[in-house]
Amino acid sequence: MISAIMEFVSDGNGSDAELQHVYVRGNLQPTDNKKVNYYMFGEKILKKNQPFEIALRDLTTLYISVYDGEGGAKKGQGVIKLGVTSLIKTIGSVQVQGVKGGTIEQMEWQLKFFRFFLGKMFPVFQLYSPNYTYSSLSGNMSLRQKRILNLPEDAQPIPFSYETEDGKKMVLVRYHGGPKGPVVLIHGLGTSSSIFSLDTIDMNLVEYLVSKKYDVWCMEYRVSVNRPEYASQMSSIDDLVRYDLPAALSKVLEATHHKDTQVIAQGVGSAALLAGLLSGKLKGKIRTVISSGQAFTPQGSKSIKMKAGICLPSVMEQLGVGPADIYDAKGNWVDKLLSKCIKGMANIALDVKQNCTNPECHKLIFMYGLQWQHENLNQDTYNAIHDLFGIVNSTIMKHQATILRKEKLVGVKEEDSYLPGYSPDMSKRQASEDYRHAMLNLDVPMCFVMGSKSQVLDPEGMKLSYDLVKEANPSQHYEYLEFENYGYIDPIIGQSASSDVYPSLVKFLDMTAHPENDLMATLRNQLLRGLDDSKIKDSKKAKLHTPERPGTELHHPDFKINIDSLPIHKDAKAEVNEDALKVLTEPHDWQQPITWYKKSVIKSYLLPKSTPAEDVKVVTVTLDPGTRKRDIYAIGDLHIGSNMSKGIESRLDRFLQRLVSTSHEVHALILNGNIFNMWDTPVNHAPKTIDEYIQTWINGQIPGAYTLIKNVKILADERRIKVFYIRGNTDHDLNADAIRTLFGDNVQFIPGCLIYEVQEDNDQHIYRIRFEHGHNADLFNSYRLCSEPEGLLWNKPIGYMFERFSSTTQHHKLPTSELPRIALPEILKHVPHDNLGSMLSHIVGNNPSLQAHLTESLFQKAHCTAFNVEQKILLDNKGGFAFAGKMLKYQYIKRLNQLVGSGETYSMLQFSTGDVDEFVGYCDEDVVVMGHTGLKMCSNKLGLGHQVIYVNGGSWTDGNKEFAYVRVKVPSNLQPKGNGLVELKHAHM
Repeated sequence: MISAIMEFVSDGNGSDAELQHVYVRGNLQPTDNKKVNYYMFGEKILKKNQPFEIALRDLTTLYISVYDGEGGAKKGQGVIKLGVTSLIKTIGSVQVQGVKGGTIEQMEWQLKFFRFFLGKMFPVFQLYSPNYTYSSLSGNMSLRQKRILNLPEDAQPIPFSYETEDGKKMVLVRYHGGPKGPVVLIHGLGTSSSIFSLDTIDMNLVEYLVSKKYDVWCMEYRVSVNRPEYASQMSSIDDLVRYDLPAALSKVLEATHHKDTQVIAQGVGSAALLAGLLSGKLKGKIRTVISSGQAFTPQGSKSIKMKAGICLPSVMEQLGVGPADIYDAKGNWVDKLLSKCIKGMANIALDVKQNCTNPECHKLIFMYGLQWQHENLNQDTYNAIHDLFGIVNSTIMKHQATILRKEKLVGVKEEDSYLPGYSPDMSKRQASEDYRHAMLNLDVPMCFVMGSKSQVLDPEGMKLSYDLVKEANPSQHYEYLEFENYGYIDPIIGQSASSDVYPSLVKFLDMTAHPENDLMATLRNQLLRGLDDSKIKDSKKAKLHTPERPGTELHHPDFKINIDSLPIHKDAKAEVNEDALKVLTEPHDWQQPITWYKKSVIKSYLLPKSTPAEDVKVVTVTLDPGTRKRDIYAIGDLHIGSNMSKGIESRLDRFLQRLVSTSHEVHALILNGNIFNMWDTPVNHAPKTIDEYIQTWINGQIPGAYTLIKNVKILADERRIKVFYIRGNTDHDLNADAIRTLFGDNVQFIPGCLIYEVQEDNDQHIYRIRFEHGHNADLFNSYRLCSEPEGLLWNKPIGYMFERFSSTTQHHKLPTSELPRIALPEILKHVPHDNLGSMLSHIVGNNPSLQAHLTESLFQKAHCTAFNVEQKILLDNKGGFAFAGKMLKYQYIKRLNQLVGSGETYSMLQFSTGDVDEFVGYCDEDVVVMGHTGLKMCSNKLGLGHQVIYVNGGSWTDGNKEFAYVRVKVPSNLQPKGNGLVELKHAHM
């Protein structure tokens, strides 16, 4: 017995539809009343294939598949056929449930049903209809026997329905090939997901992916020719972005219990997918993208540009020619003209080697351009063109034409919905915050696929998209694959695609497949080896005495995560890596000043982007051409108040006194972060409040504090030198009021980055110096996560906890900012992470245990002893505490991956090891002055399209043997040849 729902879907409008799909969905109840939950999905296509046909066979035939419950495994498939007698009995058995008015009302409802049913059937089966169509392309094609796909028993197709927000009911078909995770296949315009499961080639893409153990999902959306009830309705690419893609991907993730999926998208499907990513509507749902045929900066071939340029879809619409009319000429003058155009366009697109007389192929060339190289299609595929392609609505055709004219993704009304601020000029697009934000949404592994002989879209457009994502997210993994002698869609449906193309696609998917593929497993195991080698395995775990007092254990959402232990060796020692300290403590190889050349041209400028934690402040000054006050000094990383800087008093006093004595030449002093240290509190002591810190500094209880405050006030108040205090990480709790309390009103507080613009009265050129402490680019010390609810550990990055542990031990020599550079190279030494940085961030971020052991290794390096998970860490003066072991669960890498992308997270990891090249590569200033890393340096580096002078004065902690400061002279006509200089000067203490 079948309890089912019957749904009629028309291909057309109103009662004149000539094609009806009838879907039957429901439950099967065995006659023996056993409690078995079978689900049936059936389809019949009622279609008029020739005049005078009544086609009773279509009406009495239903193709069904039976599943073990909805969404369950396929149990079997078959065909239900009814004879005329059975059909009459079935019609007579129709009952209406829920009727309360007796027999009369029952008969009235039965009559309403038969009127509806016959009304749906009549347009299809009337003896003659002047407007029937024979097929998607032509009525001259005969039915063909389809081969059964070569799939394992447990990978047979299972349909899943999904419904969009605007009420469209669509279908996904699943082929569960294995455990590597879901891959969603999205087709292009004028076709369907059948291109991926094509039976006319020896191995199609679905079969290939299933053979490689992927869970394959073929998506049908509203312009699929397999959904004629929607394909002919007016819709645009915006509708796919807004409705279809979010609903379909959510259904896949819900059914597979995965948090994200990989996607292979072709043509307009690819454009819609990238539009969804750029707009943020698909954020977090997609792990890897393979974009085939069309990306976000498409460039049409010559014939496509011509058609887009004259707005061909709009012209056709004005002539009264819809897309369907191309496939169904009726003999009037418009159709005769159209036939001539179709044939002429085909002749233009086809060279003599591609001798094609197939009218269906010519129609496709007219609509979409030459989709393939004919030699790449076997005869069976060529004969089946009418099965693969069909009509689409004119709105989406006009939308695609608009995109091709603009050569970038735009909305259907030409609005900049997806690439706001984009310009072919790099400096202009980089200057747009909206553009940079949109491109950050493409910070996922991405492969761009194109045929070298595509005559639909030019490969140059795909290359441009590839170049733009590399420019925007340089740490992410991107690839561009161009296949020789392939066209637009034949990389998917070509007879040799399974050997020429598919292996490259799977190789790319394998990089981020689930569960861990070979490459990811190798990276993970090598990282484990590095962690194991660097781990302190001292069986004696030091436990510090924590004063007992009433207190409350403080919690964090990440503390609920379970983590596993790692195997350890027994021969490791608890010691500081003295070799790694040499670069910090040995005498510096002092360099000659670097010439800052006078500008010869005026160029545009890209301002750095502010973050919720770090603001960008631009200060513009104009110098009198005759003034001698031109020197700009910068000093940072004093760490006043830390046990690392107990001897700073005398050396700091000598430097500041010298500055006061030469103040007639000093224009500005930049205190470049970590001047004070508010992190240096042992874990078994409660941290001071800001007010308590300020009082100890003002009262002279801390070495160096009174000397600094006194001399800075002299420089700012009496000598009228511009003084700026830039906040770092160890003094991040300071604010403008605190700086005013310490130094008075003439010291300006900068909560992030200072862009100092200098110009002389008689010079049109502006010279820019970027002063930034550097912690915001450091994975362990950045406050970026403060914008995420409960992102930080009590408003502190993980580096704060490292510093607390570091200040607890007698081996304490270095600030936390210098700790990763010592520990990480030892941990990462086994990892071949060149060009795989994004993947490494992804692996660690998605593996809580791996991240916990990385954190534990850094804690141990800070503490110089085995880690005691039971140690209490006091967090406030009210008795709030947390156990050290729970700190290991803090998912800072995962949270950063989600916030800024795994590529930028890896870039922050690189910075924490002292590698600043990528950071400087995004700088558009003339000079960049930083601190934080502890590495004294003054050198030319490549910035954003030009050379940048990078300088870092190192730290002034006691562990150093020499100390330095930065001096900058801006180019001026008063100096030789008008040039300036930048130098790292020895403090001679």
